[in-house]
Amino acid sequence: MSKSIALLLVLVFLTTSCIIVAKPAFSSAGVAENSWVKKTSLPQGGAVFGAGVVGGKIYAFGGYYYTDFNSTDSTTYTTSGEYDPATDTWTKIAPMPTKRINFATAVYENKIYIIGGHEYLSFPALNVVEVYDPATNKWTTAAPMPAPRAYMQANVVNDKIYVISGSTVPTTGDILGGAVNTTQVYDPRLNSWSMAASIPEPVARYVSAVVDDKIYVMGGGTPSGSFGTTQIYDPATDEWTFGAPSPKAFVGAVGGATTGAMAPKGIYAFGGFDENGDSTLLNQVYDPKTNSWTTGAEKPQYDYGYSAVAVLNDTLYVMGGTYSSVGPDLPLLPYDNPPPPFDSFNYQYIPFGYGTFNPIPTPSPSPSPTPTGSDSSSLVTVIVLVAITCALVATIVIKRRKRRS
Repeated sequence: MSKSIALLLVLVFLTTSCIIVAKPAFSSAGVAENSWVKKTSLPQGGAVFGAGVVGGKIYAFGGYYYTDFNSTDSTTYTTSGEYDPATDTWTKIAPMPTKRINFATAVYENKIYIIGGHEYLSFPALNVVEVYDPATNKWTTAAPMPAPRAYMQANVVNDKIYVISGSTVPTTGDILGGAVNTTQVYDPRLNSWSMAASIPEPVARYVSAVVDDKIYVMGGGTPSGSFGTTQIYDPATDEWTFGAPSPKAFVGAVGGATTGAMAPKGIYAFGGFDENGDSTLLNQVYDPKTNSWTTGAEKPQYDYGYSAVAVLNDTLYVMGGTYSSVGPDLPLLPYDNPPPPFDSFNYQYIPFGYGTFNPIPTPSPSPSPTPTGSDSSSLVTVIVLVAITCALVATIVIKRRKRRS
């Protein structure tokens, strides 16, 4: 093999390698970032109102409301399950002792806390706190909340669980009108509650997550009619600040945060209702580093606000479904039967920059934005290398022709 041919092969190999590097980033599972993968849903069906991760497995808790139209009987049933992402399979676990929906969920020291909620839509909020231990598959009762709440979230920061705002669920059914501004703090070590600085604007049915020990409360509905606020609480200073509001308002969305271990830190808000009450498939992404929002790939399926998110290895699992038998298209089953085949789903979302740490995209007015997952500097390098390769190949061909002539 001549030196010129060997050089040509080396250049072609280097160019091809660079082109491969410049392709959109993929996760370790071979799935593109900012994409959705359908998984096996909870076999029992019904809605999921809370989910937590312990020991690499996801524990989902929910319920459904069933009405027997042939009698006056109706009740809320509880559903629960353990999901193993490694095998994409579910296992039944002990159900919640208290029938409830729209509760808050938190994980502390491998135990899952189910807080507040209510039995059904217009029923008053509960203050009941129950703790599930996956190691024993048993439930225990903890100290009740000082003030009953529903339609709220719970977050863990420095060994304490923060339950912020939420609704008292007045009997009128006006969820947003019942929103209150309290911040209730539970200490699992002491099994006791205390109060912290009130949230500036009370909110219900919001998205909440922790990034760098700060709690972000986003979207939801308020008595004043604001639906896109970003309120940030710092437990270290017991103070509240405001972040950039979401581009589109949302109520009843669900979300979670990536930790920075496998993807850039970010908060993802999926679905919910807009200010007109219409269900959406929105995927709105907040970057705490730049205090800015962008949009990701839309959620594949509507959930009508009855789903929950679990974050495992910086991927987000969105699981849920419908919760009520009240509807013209659902079959009427005897009161004491298992739930009707309510709509149920489970999707895994691969976030921006997963495995590559490409930054979360910033919205740009450019009509031709850089494709998701690509690196513009790598693309420029590829173009330059291709040009150099072509020039060298042309030079070699010209020299050969001169020698022959």
